[in-house]
Amino acid sequence: MKVPKIFYAPSKIIYGTARMDDEILYLKFAFPAAEIINPEKQKDKNAQYFLKQVSDCNQVVLSEYEGFIGKGNFSVLTKALSSDKKVFVLRRRKNNYNLIPISGVLIVKPNDWKKEYAKLILNY
Repeated sequence: MKVPKIFYAPSKIIYGTARMDDEILYLKFAFPAAEIINPEKQKDKNAQYFLKQVSDCNQVVLSEYEGFIGKGNFSVLTKALSSDKKVFVLRRRKNNYNLIPISGVLIVKPNDWKKEYAKLILNY
């Protein structure tokens, strides 16, 4: 049996932080049989490499920064949605994480590639 793969797509702003560590721990708990693909561990790779990783995964989990995603995660998301992958945003309320399905994305600040490039459209 093939091991399911989940592409974890955090904001680069949270790379190396306690928040990112907590999110990865949650994903390992929520999906114990899955391989979690963490792009922070592959910083030397280019965008095409990560988009190929998305194609090879069963689902994608994004993590916003202050309610937005950057252009890199926008590309990951649009690739996943166009490939009919299951795509979720990981949100934390108090001490609980929730995985909320994403149905689309809206570009809000096209010149802000790092932080506020786009907002997610969620499927509650």
